[in-house]
Amino acid sequence: MLNLNGILPVELIREVDSYTDLRLKDKSKYKCAEALALYEQRLLPNEEICRLCEERVGEDLYIPATSYLPTDIINHFRGSDVVPVSYSPMRGVVTCVALNEIGNKYVPSQKYKVDITHTTIYNYFQEYTKVYGPHPDLLPIPARQLIDSIVNEGITIGAADITISSVGKSAVVYYNVRKTKVYSQRILNSDNIEDIIKLLCFESPIDDSSRKPKYVGVTLNDYYRGRVTINHKYHGYTITIRLLPNAAFDKTLERCNLTKETIEFFRDYFMNRELGLRLVVGPTMSGKNTTALACLKELTEDDKYKVVSIEMPVEQELEGVEQINCEDEEEYDANINSLLRQNPDFVYITEIGDTTATSVMRVTNTGKRVMSTLHANSCADVIGRLQDITNLSIDRIIQTLHSITYQELVRNEKTDSIRPKNKFIYLSQERKAQLYGKPYGEVLLKLKQWEGGDVW
Repeated sequence: MLNLNGILPVELIREVDSYTDLRLKDKSKYKCAEALALYEQRLLPNEEICRLCEERVGEDLYIPATSYLPTDIINHFRGSDVVPVSYSPMRGVVTCVALNEIGNKYVPSQKYKVDITHTTIYNYFQEYTKVYGPHPDLLPIPARQLIDSIVNEGITIGAADITISSVGKSAVVYYNVRKTKVYSQRILNSDNIEDIIKLLCFESPIDDSSRKPKYVGVTLNDYYRGRVTINHKYHGYTITIRLLPNAAFDKTLERCNLTKETIEFFRDYFMNRELGLRLVVGPTMSGKNTTALACLKELTEDDKYKVVSIEMPVEQELEGVEQINCEDEEEYDANINSLLRQNPDFVYITEIGDTTATSVMRVTNTGKRVMSTLHANSCADVIGRLQDITNLSIDRIIQTLHSITYQELVRNEKTDSIRPKNKFIYLSQERKAQLYGKPYGEVLLKLKQWEGGDVW
């Protein structure tokens, strides 16, 4: 048993004991049982947990770095007390990890030498799960409790989204935190990921016979919803959960950390009363919707306009906006087409996709002010992107467009922060007249000339 007195508060030590009881069939079997809870719950730095374990067992412990293992080596050691973690063909040596208190039993081999070293309890279980699957001494975590703990960890560290992915017989969890990949330390197996999928898709079960992605909107807790995408991998699944706060959106353009020049563009051009399609474009997870929602919030402050949004799903509550929530692309497209009868002053459509692009363009051409987002690599690339997904001519696309803002998030490693950078174009009638009938290359060059915004 680890001595945690003076290291953790008494209340936290009790929680560690409770968690250890939930995770291990017999914690008295292990000298450092509590280290598993400390590791999975991130209650202490890994170096500190390892030091406590080394003090308890009285020896230096090895921290493994798993490499590729041939199948015959895995099969040879299966059922033994040791876990192979690396193999050196040049030296003919298999490195295995074990726990001091369990022992080092295995079947010797004449093909290669075996180097056995002791490790921490959490590293042992982690490597065991990767190579063999669930350890018989590890108790399964209920799917509801597991997903709650993963979501809570993601919210605590400020994650924008969560990925849960199959890796052989195990599974990994990692978070997107300010454009940085941060791994969870939970020890999961392939059964866990299947249980999570069943829970997330309770109302609409996943079709295992199909390789198509599954899209689900779920309630994660009282404060957050999730936009879930489930994909089949080569082996297993990958689950991506976008964290969406329930709280009403309160970001202004200034609080979006935009430059003064970009804010002026939004107020003077992007949100003016002219008809046409306004686009915020950029790569995935670049803050496009956040910026678009800040524009909508400003449009509704004086309560002069009827603003309707069609979202899949609704990401943030917006006071003064008629928000229509859609569960799938069929609903999304149908609601876009219904806009003709609603007579809105401004329309916000979360994202233009391959199946909805034509409908968005048609709505815009009926005298509507439409705001949306699109995945594109620059302002100029919008023309080609819209051509690809609508089959409309360049002139028809130019006629529909009102303005374009490109946005991406740039990370500052020194301050561990991100900020948006933007470029933008306003297409006045005079500018459109210069583009009509011109070849695609000429159109792109003109757009590049008119582009304003940040330099990078």
